[in-house]
Amino acid sequence: MKVERKGDELEFLPAALEILETPASPTGRFLTWLIAILFISVVTWGWFSKIDTEAVAQGKIIPGGQVKTIQALEIGTVRAIHVKEGQRVKAGELLIELDPTDSDANEERMAQDLLSARLDVARIKTLLLQVAGDEDYDFIAPEGVSESLELASRALLLQSTTEHRSQMASIDSQISQRQATYGMTQSNINKLAGVVPLLAERVSAREKLVKKKVGARTTFLQLKQELVEAEGNLEIEKYRLQEGQAELNSLRQQRAEREAAFLAEQQAALSEALQEQAALEQELRKAVERNRLRQLRAPVNGVVQQLAVHTVGGVVQAAQPVMVIVPEGTPLEIEAMVLNKDIGFVEVGQVSEIKVESFPYTKYGMIEGTVEQISADAIEDEKQGLIYKARSSMNTDKILVEDRWVPLTPGMSVTVEVKTGKRRAIEFFLAPFLKYQDEALGER
Repeated sequence: MKVERKGDELEFLPAALEILETPASPTGRFLTWLIAILFISVVTWGWFSKIDTEAVAQGKIIPGGQVKTIQALEIGTVRAIHVKEGQRVKAGELLIELDPTDSDANEERMAQDLLSARLDVARIKTLLLQVAGDEDYDFIAPEGVSESLELASRALLLQSTTEHRSQMASIDSQISQRQATYGMTQSNINKLAGVVPLLAERVSAREKLVKKKVGARTTFLQLKQELVEAEGNLEIEKYRLQEGQAELNSLRQQRAEREAAFLAEQQAALSEALQEQAALEQELRKAVERNRLRQLRAPVNGVVQQLAVHTVGGVVQAAQPVMVIVPEGTPLEIEAMVLNKDIGFVEVGQVSEIKVESFPYTKYGMIEGTVEQISADAIEDEKQGLIYKARSSMNTDKILVEDRWVPLTPGMSVTVEVKTGKRRAIEFFLAPFLKYQDEALGER
């Protein structure tokens, strides 16, 4: 029978016996059971508990609508800057003026060329009307033409009409002469046509007398000669009449051809002048528009951002962005760069949490949002490699700081945490071991 000793009795036993006789402390067993229970609890919690998985992306706040980029159409020198960074502007408000000296000169030259073309059109139209018979039609110069140009055009018009009328008058004079000759020939024909029958009758009568040996034969022969001459002259006059008619027809045709050639020439000149006028009108409109675009104005109400021009007299290159206008009232959103390793888990509609770097989230909280858009193709980033652009909405565009709401502005850096799903808690602990095991077993 084992005798149980009390604690004070054990103290007087030899050391070896004291150890053997002293009962084991329950603390060790308690700690063992406690560790076992904790391990089982942790494993159980890790198996049944699920934690949100997140894809973390860096980004910035941007306007939700399309910002309006202000660019210069052509190279120019800055004449005046009327705005500053962050300034609110209204649609049509003047932002930057570029030196218009060259464009003004070009516009003035185009305007003068256009006036000259219009003057030519008016002159040729007047010439055609006067030639057509409306001689009282007066030349009216376009508005804005100088007196010297108008006088020069009037002189050219007078010269053209005088020259044309002189040519026509010369042909008309020849026609009149031929008509007079034609009339005389016709009269001669009529005269001879009346004489020939009479001579023929006299010859016939004289011939009968000669046959009866009553009259002198010489008289008969003389009458016969006169008849032959009259008939010959009649044929000659008929030929001259035909020749005169041919000459008249030729002169009339020549006059018509000259008239037609002159009209065709003037019509061609009018068509060319009208084409030049139309082309110059287009060029003038372009010059006016280019001159107008020397004044860069706000296309919409908004806020000036990214002002790139600060020096009066500086040179602005063609198509160089000088600033952007963020449209007024445009909702803000997030543009984030999702890493290539995370893009397979990020989808449109997923919830995101946004941390604004300007306001520590541990003190001022985070902003909730939703993934709205993901780019279809990756872009190369020097530091992060292949990345995808994603856009996320925000449920608010301001944040509470020290009892006041501070508005968020485009350009602020943010960190976006996209909720991509849930994962067992134990997987977070086992994943590194499984990864190393897989890589280790796969090595040669």
